[in-house]
Amino acid sequence: MESVIKLNFIGLLLALTACVEEPEQLPNVNDNLSEEEAALVGTWQYVSIDANGVQFRIATAQMELSQDKNAAGGNRAEIEKRRVYYAPDGTYQLRWLERGDYTLGTLDHPNWQPNFGFWQLSNDTLYHNRGATHAQSYLITLSRDKLSRSSHRYMSEALTGANWNAGDIVLQEEQFIKILE
Repeated sequence: MESVIKLNFIGLLLALTACVEEPEQLPNVNDNLSEEEAALVGTWQYVSIDANGVQFRIATAQMELSQDKNAAGGNRAEIEKRRVYYAPDGTYQLRWLERGDYTLGTLDHPNWQPNFGFWQLSNDTLYHNRGATHAQSYLITLSRDKLSRSSHRYMSEALTGANWNAGDIVLQEEQFIKILE
């Protein structure tokens, strides 16, 4: 009797599963991205920052360029330890390999951006937080595994041999390599 009940129960389950429709697939956010936007999605690691013809690989936690590793934070001053993640949902996040987050600029200074926000791509311009008071636009060149972002930056201090004074506006070009899709 027990085996008949088990067989009837199994038969009932099979009949019910045959009648149940497959769940509808959720749309993939990547399906709506342009080819350029899809190429931007992923994790990008800083390689260098060029400003007025000088290449920098060291910066403070607020991405203020430096030539002195110890004054800028020791091993954490190496910009290769910093990353930017562009998500397919149009958000970005700044990531620091060894700890927490870093910020772009100091709060209430002209360069300040939060360490997360929204991105938009329009032709060769990448916007962070477009329309917000802390919006930033970058002129970019993008390939499968290399990203270059150019923007004007307010320099908070003069550096020896760097060809600018505190308060100058300097064109910066940030170089990245893609490390994760």
